[in-house]
Amino acid sequence: MLSQVKPPFRAEHIGSLLRPTALLQQRAKFARGEIDAAALIARLPAEGAAEGSPLPEIEEKLASIWRSILKVEDISTSDDFFDLGGTSLKSVRMVLEVDEAFGQDVLPPDQLFAGSRFDEIAAIIRRNLG
Repeated sequence: MLSQVKPPFRAEHIGSLLRPTALLQQRAKFARGEIDAAALIARLPAEGAAEGSPLPEIEEKLASIWRSILKVEDISTSDDFFDLGGTSLKSVRMVLEVDEAFGQDVLPPDQLFAGSRFDEIAAIIRRNLG
């Protein structure tokens, strides 16, 4: 009898806008499954940053490197290196150019494959610069 009673707050009763599925699908995780808080924070817009406002120095240099390697003009912070045509060979070139622009070992290759979105790479560089 009780199994036939439907609770009033089932998922199908909640509007799709109220379900956090998009957020859950986009959450940043370490390889061991823990949530990477630094990567989540890096995805937040910078304080006072408006759409179309100038990029911080790290993002501007990184965008220039991406434009050169990927031969694209428009780069969004949510763009993925590999979705824009990046390959393993281009990733090696990017790591070398990032090291040249920011200093050695600010973008270890293993971290590039863990997070290949523009904002994730910028966060990795920022974190490794100290």
